[in-house]
Amino acid sequence: MTRTKEAFFIFSIATMPLCVRHFYHATSCSIEEALEAATLHPAQCLGIEDRKGTLDYGSDADFVFLNDELEIQATFIAGELVYLSDKSKFKGTPSV
Repeated sequence: MTRTKEAFFIFSIATMPLCVRHFYHATSCSIEEALEAATLHPAQCLGIEDRKGTLDYGSDADFVFLNDELEIQATFIAGELVYLSDKSKFKGTPSV
């Protein structure tokens, strides 16, 4: 924790996937609710839900594929594959 005259800052090294898994397991929420808490709700707070936080037509094509344990298998930014996990079950290169 860092303290300044104006505010306290608390830092963390927890990754977003870890936070989503923890939230999902620590509450009685559904997987969809846990994912919305990490995607849609922050986008709504920032006023950018027209392009982030959803898979609606016209939104940015930024998304991840997760396995059943909510571990990232692949990441796409603007519809382009930018990360593929060594553990991924994708055969070849996925395309959108």
